[in-house]
Amino acid sequence: MKVTLRDWLPLFLLPALAIPVARHTLPAWGTLFTVAFSIFYGFKWLTYRRAVAMGARPGLKSSIGYIFFWVGMDAPAFFDRRVIVPKPSGKEWLEALFKTALGVVLYFFAARIFYPAHA
Repeated sequence: MKVTLRDWLPLFLLPALAIPVARHTLPAWGTLFTVAFSIFYGFKWLTYRRAVAMGARPGLKSSIGYIFFWVGMDAPAFFDRRVIVPKPSGKEWLEALFKTALGVVLYFFAARIFYPAHA
């Protein structure tokens, strides 16, 4: 497996660019999230490049799906075409919708009850 310096560059360049830009344009919490996302996507790129170096040949849609829409960091498992992922059942969809709705309620209502000064 050959990973080059070029593969590591986004991991160093994204935070190095995010910090000075975000510091002068965003509030502190925005800077925090910008730096966190830059580190996250730097590692996503590195895991993607390692999977390609190990022989994975993802198409454009799979690459975009892995980098931007999948939260995991196991690129070889994501690109393994032998794995057949079962379709989620109706129960799983309902559980996901319930958890999402609960999160929305907690975010918009419960936080205001417990932290009224920050509402």
